[in-house]
Amino acid sequence: MTDRTEPLPLSPGELPLRVSPDSAQPLYAQLEAQLRELIHSGALPEDMQLPSLRDLASKLGCSLITVRRVYLDLEREGLLTISKGIGTFVCRSGSERSARRSWSRALVQESFRSAVATGSKYGLKPDEMRLLLEEQLERCASGPAPDPGPAAGPGGGPPRDERPLDPRPLDGEPSGGP
Repeated sequence: MTDRTEPLPLSPGELPLRVSPDSAQPLYAQLEAQLRELIHSGALPEDMQLPSLRDLASKLGCSLITVRRVYLDLEREGLLTISKGIGTFVCRSGSERSARRSWSRALVQESFRSAVATGSKYGLKPDEMRLLLEEQLERCASGPAPDPGPAAGPGGGPPRDERPLDPRPLDGEPSGGP
C-alpha cells in the first residue's frame, strides 16, 4: 500500500496531492481543497486533463466514490468539466468569473457553517444567531468593514487580554538594573 501522506510526483496526468487518513478532515475535503488550490493558483493549467477516477483513487489509496464526489463538487463550482467517456478537465478561463464567484460563496458558506457550529456549542438558539447575522449585515451596509474584535483565547475560548505587558517589576521583585 502506498504512503498516502507523501506528495505524488507531478508528471502528465498526475497531481501533487497528499491525503492523510489520520487527519480530522475527511479525505474528500482534503482532496477537494488541494485540487481547488492547485486550480486557483494556476498550477493546473486550463484544459489539463486530470487522472481518471480509478487512477486517482488507486494512487491515493481512497475510494472511487471519494474522488467522484470531489470531481462533481468542483464541476458544480465551475472549476472542472467532466465529459463522459472522454475525461475530466480544468475549465477554460472563460468560466473563471463563475468559478471565482462559486469559490467566494463556498468560503462564505464555510464561515457561516463554522459560526453556526460555534453558536450552537455555546448554547445560542437559531433565532439569536440569525439576529447576530442581520446585525453584522446592517453594519457592513452602513459603513466600513466591522472590527473583528479581540483574538480568541487558547482553544477558541473567550477573548484574551491583548494589552501589552508592563515591563516594570512588581513590588518586591528585583528591578534587574544597577
